[in-house]
Amino acid sequence: MSKSSVYAEELTNACQREGCPVCRLLDKSVKRAMQALFYEFVNDYDTRQGLRQSRGLCAQHAWQAVDQHAGGALGYAIVYKDVIEAIIEGLPRDAGSGRQQGWRGRIQKAIKALRPSKGCPICAQTRAMQADILASLANELSNPDFVTALRVSDGLCMPHFLAALHTLKESESFEALLLIEHEKLAALQLELAELIRKNDYRFSEEDWGAEGNSWRRAIRILYGSNKGSRE
Repeated sequence: MSKSSVYAEELTNACQREGCPVCRLLDKSVKRAMQALFYEFVNDYDTRQGLRQSRGLCAQHAWQAVDQHAGGALGYAIVYKDVIEAIIEGLPRDAGSGRQQGWRGRIQKAIKALRPSKGCPICAQTRAMQADILASLANELSNPDFVTALRVSDGLCMPHFLAALHTLKESESFEALLLIEHEKLAALQLELAELIRKNDYRFSEEDWGAEGNSWRRAIRILYGSNKGSRE
């Protein structure tokens, strides 16, 4: 089974869950990548050398791995022991008391020791996985069954809607996606208006419906729901 067909199937399944299906699938894929890193590749020489150069993961993915339990204490210890050793090796040694010459050069050496010389590996994998997922989405927009599944989903968040637009190559796919996104935004706009109306004291006794959490869904559709930082 090709990568695109795997993502197509997973996208369809993600449409049955809450939130943007691309966010959900990407978050799942990133978690798998982090688990593979901390469980399977921590003893791989090239992987560990790359992590020394990148100074581990970026802050966003480092905490995401912890929050999503994507790895155990041993894997984290192996990775971060290497990173800390690399920093210590790069830092200038104690110049001795009273010695002031060359301190600017020593500052630059310290900065170099702290600064990553390559990017976060999970960021690189995330970009590649998002590109594959969006390519699958573009292909599946010509599939009536997938379009139906996407229509009953929560729709794409705006960041992934924007990213998807750059991948579309057919007018029919664009029109299908545009219609779905317009419908989702219009429905949410009405729910937000209803939430505002029911906060008026004149209507405060009315029962609350789905509009009660529409403000949360507005944040999710505007900015995406990937757990990119600590909650």
